[in-house]
Amino acid sequence: MTSGHGSAARWLRSPALPWAVGAFLVLLASAGSYGYHRDELYFLAIGAHPHLGAPDQPAPVPLLAHAISWSTGESLVALRVLPALAMAAVVILTGVLARELGADRRAQGLAAALVAVGSLTFATGHLFSTTTFDVLAWTVITLLVLRHLRDPSPRSWVVLGVTAGVALEIKVLVVFLLVGLLVGVLLTARDVLATWWALLSAAISLALAAPFLGWQAAHGWPQLDLARAIAEGGSGTSTERAAFWPTQLGIMGPAGAAAWIPGLVRLFRDPAVRRFRAFAVAYVVLGFWFTVTGAKAYYLAGLYPVLVAAGSVPLLAWLRRAAWRRVVGGIVFVATAAVSVLLFVPWHPDPPPAFVVDVNYDMGEQVGWPMYVAQVRAVAEAAGTDSVVTSNYGEAGALVRYAPSLDVSSGHNGFWYLGGPDRRDVLVLVGVDPATAGRWCDEATLARRLENVEDVDNDEQGAPVWVCRGFRPDWTDVQVLG
Repeated sequence: MTSGHGSAARWLRSPALPWAVGAFLVLLASAGSYGYHRDELYFLAIGAHPHLGAPDQPAPVPLLAHAISWSTGESLVALRVLPALAMAAVVILTGVLARELGADRRAQGLAAALVAVGSLTFATGHLFSTTTFDVLAWTVITLLVLRHLRDPSPRSWVVLGVTAGVALEIKVLVVFLLVGLLVGVLLTARDVLATWWALLSAAISLALAAPFLGWQAAHGWPQLDLARAIAEGGSGTSTERAAFWPTQLGIMGPAGAAAWIPGLVRLFRDPAVRRFRAFAVAYVVLGFWFTVTGAKAYYLAGLYPVLVAAGSVPLLAWLRRAAWRRVVGGIVFVATAAVSVLLFVPWHPDPPPAFVVDVNYDMGEQVGWPMYVAQVRAVAEAAGTDSVVTSNYGEAGALVRYAPSLDVSSGHNGFWYLGGPDRRDVLVLVGVDPATAGRWCDEATLARRLENVEDVDNDEQGAPVWVCRGFRPDWTDVQVLG
């Protein structure tokens, strides 16, 4: 039996550890840059209200965000420590996946390094979001499935069921991973399913996910309406179908693509890893499905650690054949790291350069919120009201965070379930178009447009702020999903 000290020593000797620590330190150093992201503001606001679910996500991540913020005096840095640790864990697990797929220590280190400098690590590790923890959950599940395919056992079925159930309470996107892997296993290793333990594993997952699934069922499955809205471009990070596959090349950067592409090929063709072909099948099946349904490009992100791990062996073999290849590989690696830091780590002075915001939507969504709130609050004070209704959860979350004395409502996603405004005679509308303002109000007067002094082109820049007299609609008519 391996002792606890022996296991700890093995982790400390892991060739992936230095890369994981490096990525964590970069993320930690930049954690306090700029301000809250719109999603973080949303989580902090709805997390203050105990609930079982929302149209766009289960409850635990928002509840955890609120708990961290409350216990640390609303520290932005403290809120972002856990995401940084999550992505550091993904880097380490990539090294483990590489080892399980036959990589020596150099190839393990290479796989970890490629994930550590990829844009995926910095883009998701900088923010407290469901995506960050979802990527970690996908990586853990792929490792568990890989080990189970090699050595099936009742214990591994139980562990897999528990892990999948917890992942479902983070983000329901993991359903697609499970279905994709099921298709892959049915086509390549169906013998592992010939046991009642598989059914028990599924039952455990469903039992752990029951709170959120029950909430969805009780509210008419709004997650499906949300998915349709995303496919129609209703989210700031929605992806056009034509851009889905080109974007995949950027998720891990050029250096990462040099590993995950041969890794995909290896899983299909190499007899040494034939038992694990299900991961390649899952990638192709999910890629096709996400393209057809208009899903977001990053939905495949959680499969890249295992593909990079698989590709580290042929990539290292290619690099070892000639010195010029190692020089080229080093240049591509450094360039990938530099571009990832430039575009996805907020190292530059506030505000971010326009070209960064053009590439990285999320960078622009971290600036301007206190200014926007001050402008809305000034309009409310001039109108003699404390009621504000916003067009989206970012605006609402910012007002809750920076102007807690206001009565803030929004029909967007989970905010809608917190209820509408207390007063209807005079209130402020933020971000709605003129037609909506005219339909909702007996009288709507444009008071100003939001602006940040840095002139960052984000979702709120130029948004209209209305003084609404006589708010007409029933609250059921203002719900927006997207």
